[in-house]
Amino acid sequence: MLNIHRTTTMAGKDFGNVERLLMDYMSVDSTTENEGQMACMVSAAQTLVDSHPEVAEQIALLFVVGEEVDHVGMQKANEFTTLQPEYLVVGEPTELKFATIQKGATTINIGIIEGGQAQNAWAESAYARIFVRVTTSVADVQKKLEDIVAGRASIEVTSYNEPVVLSNPPLPYPTDQVAFNTDLPYYSRLSSLKGKYLFGAGTIKVAHSQREFVPKSELHACKDALIALVLKLCS
Repeated sequence: MLNIHRTTTMAGKDFGNVERLLMDYMSVDSTTENEGQMACMVSAAQTLVDSHPEVAEQIALLFVVGEEVDHVGMQKANEFTTLQPEYLVVGEPTELKFATIQKGATTINIGIIEGGQAQNAWAESAYARIFVRVTTSVADVQKKLEDIVAGRASIEVTSYNEPVVLSNPPLPYPTDQVAFNTDLPYYSRLSSLKGKYLFGAGTIKVAHSQREFVPKSELHACKDALIALVLKLCS
């Protein structure tokens, strides 16, 4: 099964024929995480329909929403009892490398700090919102955070998931860790899969930026890699 998440803010935009997207640079909002990966997956599937129809019958395409917020799309997909894939390939901008682990090194992002009412007064209240990329376990990180806070503030965990160790690719492609989250931990049949892969064109370094783009050469290479991967897994 080939899976990609859609950014709901892109609804209503018309990108035309998928094959046309592979002709030039893609340079629109969510190109790296959404539209570029989707173009590669759809184009790869269509190519397999034409060249290997017996293999194409074994492919499923799953496009979901909510990955950036609450993963509601993947959680809804868990209700599809007839959807029982042996392999799951998630599209993300991994620079044409197969990811070995989702979230890479443990990092902390301090997103928001707010508090106080004036510069010359003690703050009546304050809060911070932080994001931790976990590589050990959620319990381990929470315990360390509680030790640091030491009762001086309350801690509220709003969402979490454990890191995901991915399968070794059956193709001779480079591998690397990735320092971002995906829908993978929210797929309820993850442990029963024969293989789980995270792969795609483009780089996360330009995702959600004003200069977001994916080179057309990487889109073509990603499409070819997906075709080769499907043929290998279905052989």
